[in-house]
Amino acid sequence: ALSKALLFFEILHAAQSLVTYLRPSLVESKEGSPIE
Repeated sequence: ALSKALLFFEILHAAQSLVTYLRPSLVESKEGSPIE
């Protein structure tokens, strides 16, 4: 159970990093200016 939780949090963290990396360009294309 612990290893599954660790794996889940690893994936979650990776997804968060990816979203944080992609968000500026997504927001810029949608609204014209990045929101921090």
